[in-house]
Amino acid sequence: MLRLYGIAHPSHRNLGCRPSGRPQDPVDLPPEQMEGGVCAAEDAGAASKGRSSRCRRRKGKHRAAASVAEAHTLQSQRPAQTADEPDAVDNTAEDGTDSYPRKNKPRRPRPSHFLALQLSQHVEVCQAIDRVQAALVQHDPLLEATLVDSAAVHLTVMVADLASTDSQGVARLEIAKQAMTDLHSHLASTGGLQPVSVQLSGLSSFKKQVLYHDLLPSNGLDAMIGLVNTARGRLAAAGIESTDDREFTPHVTIAKMSKVRTRRKGNQPVCRGIPKEAWEELADVECSPVTVAELQLCDMQGRKAEQYYEVVHSISLETQQLQ
Repeated sequence: MLRLYGIAHPSHRNLGCRPSGRPQDPVDLPPEQMEGGVCAAEDAGAASKGRSSRCRRRKGKHRAAASVAEAHTLQSQRPAQTADEPDAVDNTAEDGTDSYPRKNKPRRPRPSHFLALQLSQHVEVCQAIDRVQAALVQHDPLLEATLVDSAAVHLTVMVADLASTDSQGVARLEIAKQAMTDLHSHLASTGGLQPVSVQLSGLSSFKKQVLYHDLLPSNGLDAMIGLVNTARGRLAAAGIESTDDREFTPHVTIAKMSKVRTRRKGNQPVCRGIPKEAWEELADVECSPVTVAELQLCDMQGRKAEQYYEVVHSISLETQQLQ
């Protein structure tokens, strides 16, 4: 009796092959049932393997056709994209949140200038910020790229697009300057022309995207918020709207993820966020109160390292003198 591999009894309809095409265990066949011997058995095994291969190919074609049909169905159900709805619109504010549903984002103007209360002239403020930034870098050197230059530290009042003209062709920058002059006169006539006193106290973050100093609640902070609301209102009345429609949150930025690459390039490591463990030991840091006596209109572009922004217009909060 011959011992053969890959051959089953002739009564098996697959002639020695399982449905998967793999050979069965060796079987013993009497010589009279070999039907031509080893060659016939090999031919039967090859035929069975051929049928299995064709079956697999047909199944693969069916799956591919089903996938294509499903893709066409989903595409037909998707709403058509309009010219006012680009593929990607940067609608993210400093806090890392989004004001609009992703499918219906309006095109927002890009800010070119901002109103600010400068803090970088106060040594104690810069020292408090430098201490926190040093802790971030010690925790993870990649966080160094997220740090804000302490020479440019300020409180943002509002941001606006002043690089264009209005419907009558008047430069929006000139409109904003005149609105600030009118704001100064309004504050002087209503008794609101006075410096504001604020104090940095504690740390918070916007969803690991922005790390900032909080401001200690005080009468000075209330006066500053009143100044901010008045300034925004006077500029809005002149046609200068803020490009950020969120409620004002007083804060002093220390580090932000928008300054760094978040997608991996090759094998280079990337920073995924500002973790709380990098700054929680300094969560109660604070500095002495500081006084701000000027409201500035600054240009976002062209700032050099270790320098403050270019101030294109300002009003004093102490005297009637315009600068």
